[in-house]
Amino acid sequence: MKKSVFNIIAVIICAAVFISCVSGCSVSEKDKNNKEHSFSEMKTDGELAYNSKGEFSVNLSVDNITLSDKTGINDVKVFYSVINSDKLTDIDASDVVKLNDSEYKAVYAKVSAVTLNSGHSATVSFNDSSFSRNRPDCFFIVFDKSTNETGRYLVSMIPVRYPAYSAVSDTTQIRSESSANRFKLTLDKSSFANGINADDIVLSGGFEGCKVSEIERTGDNTLSLVISTDNGYKSGENGCITIKRSAIADAAVDVSATVSIVSPSVVFSSADFEASTNYARITVSLVDCSFSDSVSVSMLGCDNGNVDITRFDRVSASEGVLYLSFDTETPAKAIELISGCTFTIKDTALSINYPLHFNVNPENPDVSATITEVKENGSDFSVTAQLGVVDGSFNVISKNSFIFSGDYSKAVITSITAQDNSATVCFDIPRTSSAGNAELYGTLGLKSGAVVSRWGTQTGISSFPLYYSYSESNNSKIVIPDAQKLNKVCEALNEYTGFTGVSGNASLEDLAGYKIGNTNFGKIFFEQCEKYSGVYGLINKTDKLVKSDRISAGTQNIEYVFAVERYMNDIKALHSLIKPVSDSLARLFAVYESMNSTKDKQELEALTSEADELIGKITSVYSTKIKGISYSEMLDRVTKEYCGGALTAFDSICDDIYNWYPQSVNDKKMFRAMSQSVIVNAAAIQFISVAGSEDTSGAYASLSDDISKLYRYTDSNQVEEIDNGDGVLCTTLDRTFRLQKVNSALHNAVNEISLSEISQLENMLEKDSTLESELAKVGFDVSPVRYIVCSDSDITSRSQMEQGRRAYSFVRRATLYDLTSSQTVSEKEYCNYYYSIEIGEDGTPVAVPYVNVYYRLYTLK
Repeated sequence: MKKSVFNIIAVIICAAVFISCVSGCSVSEKDKNNKEHSFSEMKTDGELAYNSKGEFSVNLSVDNITLSDKTGINDVKVFYSVINSDKLTDIDASDVVKLNDSEYKAVYAKVSAVTLNSGHSATVSFNDSSFSRNRPDCFFIVFDKSTNETGRYLVSMIPVRYPAYSAVSDTTQIRSESSANRFKLTLDKSSFANGINADDIVLSGGFEGCKVSEIERTGDNTLSLVISTDNGYKSGENGCITIKRSAIADAAVDVSATVSIVSPSVVFSSADFEASTNYARITVSLVDCSFSDSVSVSMLGCDNGNVDITRFDRVSASEGVLYLSFDTETPAKAIELISGCTFTIKDTALSINYPLHFNVNPENPDVSATITEVKENGSDFSVTAQLGVVDGSFNVISKNSFIFSGDYSKAVITSITAQDNSATVCFDIPRTSSAGNAELYGTLGLKSGAVVSRWGTQTGISSFPLYYSYSESNNSKIVIPDAQKLNKVCEALNEYTGFTGVSGNASLEDLAGYKIGNTNFGKIFFEQCEKYSGVYGLINKTDKLVKSDRISAGTQNIEYVFAVERYMNDIKALHSLIKPVSDSLARLFAVYESMNSTKDKQELEALTSEADELIGKITSVYSTKIKGISYSEMLDRVTKEYCGGALTAFDSICDDIYNWYPQSVNDKKMFRAMSQSVIVNAAAIQFISVAGSEDTSGAYASLSDDISKLYRYTDSNQVEEIDNGDGVLCTTLDRTFRLQKVNSALHNAVNEISLSEISQLENMLEKDSTLESELAKVGFDVSPVRYIVCSDSDITSRSQMEQGRRAYSFVRRATLYDLTSSQTVSEKEYCNYYYSIEIGEDGTPVAVPYVNVYYRLYTLK
């Protein structure tokens, strides 16, 4: 049975990590001292400085007690206790809690020498092979009661001072496109091990997946290394170089240096573009770099001698305005001239050591329309349509500005509300059904002068299809088509059009029977056609995402929105055109499936007749012009827009809307499935319309090229499913984080989330959401987490002696983020405990921890 005798509290005083703050934990009547033993305190000449070998020597003295000259190594015990945080739950107790044997570990150092300097002082030398691993708060030294004439145990507590080292790189920024970079690391206040090698370096963040291809210790505290990659570095995420503590002299923790990984570029601001026949004003913004203070017009160039850059205004470090001079006959010719130019900003004008090139591509205005409401009004439908302009604005529009056809041909406009790039138009048309069964199809166009371009030219908008379905628009359930089946259909179309080569070699019958694995193309195509009705909902949801008020300001984000809006205008028009025949398309392939399987002549004739009728209906769509261009040209344009930037822009918008990558996965899959569904169905219609005939227009070759492009692009741009074990990408902060338990105040805080970054995440939370719930939804196990420690938490500690008791309280405080209450808590006391020295029956002393407060800390790193 262990006998409690006296309470002593362990302290760590970390010179570089901890700063003082006063506090104490109660050592009250709950402390049960063993009355059979008496203790006296020995003084020490100071704290122990950390060394990785765990070899120490300490001078001790005691007043009014004489040490025996026979005192030796067997009479002195040097020890400490390590709390096993993995075994502890959070503790915040009104009464002190004594830890169980399983919740801490007693460790004894080897005493190598005891030298008596006088009758009242001694030097104790000892070593602990596990010291650098355990990193204790302090050492206790107990002299046995036989070492002095009083019969008392002599006790001393010696705190350990842990150094804090840092490393910096001479190269602070690199391009993501580069394949190898050399870095010179300089270590502060310590030295690198002589045998340091690539195994001592851990690469993470933007350097994850890279390798250290060269490494050389160029001085005691300098290191040269080359980090290389085959696939480029991760742009937007800092590269982290960590040197293991075993490769640094007397380092208590690993040491890291970070390098910014950037992709400098120039973004043309289409919203601010101005032009005439002889003048243009172009606003550009820089990404991942800045203009130098001395930037001037001489530092910019154009590869076309007919265009002069006459002036440049530096608006801010990242924004500037170019003024161009040229001579053309019309604004349209001016746009054509500018669009064919490549502009250059010299390295002397930038904060980087290489030039940047960019193009300016102003776009003509385009209009989209969505019917938002259809109500019954006697014998009429009262229709409300929302119109939007991209790359321009409405000019002066009236009832005479609109061109209607189809179900809208008898439209009577009742009201128009227009402002800048949006308009609400209400009109009545003859009612053909109940509102709940309404399905409308027709076209809408705008006469010349209804819209104006960014450069002031008034223009009209060629007619485009406008489709409405009450059932589809009011279906709140969003069903994403099967990506695997869409990919199979796309792959088969690519293979078939590829090997047939020309339309004369192709037939619908052959395509319907073309094998995808063991299944006919016709069967799989029919199955994906059944889900096509859901595309309407996907289009509407995409429109809402692009208009989200969560998209942050900035030229690049605005241009992403414009790119998606241009694409959505076209794909909505294409969808509106083919939707009325989508059921016929599905039925046609089902008919061909039946034709391939039947042996009944009469049934075959009936199926053939039905197929001919369906083909006639489907091909009538192919002859329709959309926005003044042919069906084939529109399909080609949509495919090129999707593969040429719309998908990348949409992904970037999603990353901007949400804090975490997993939150955007469904939206990204939706956009891909929506686009693939429309393009594949439109491609099938074009195939049916041109296969087997002479392809004088090149439509079959264009179709083959578009499908091949779509298949390759889809295959290489699938939505990545990230294993949470590899961390979760925070798109708001452009960093990948892992949730890690912090077992010691001595830890490498590099790349930990900061309190200000947590505020950024909170600002982006969805309504009624918390950071705790958001972290759980994206895959983090936050069930055991109360407090998050951050890189700027400012951990402090102090020991305090209670007069007359020679007891030391041990307290740690920090500014922490309380995940459960969504609050930042300043100077939170998260650790408050003391040690009681107890003597076992065999006379061996042990430091038993007693806890008032003990919170496990976690960090996002």
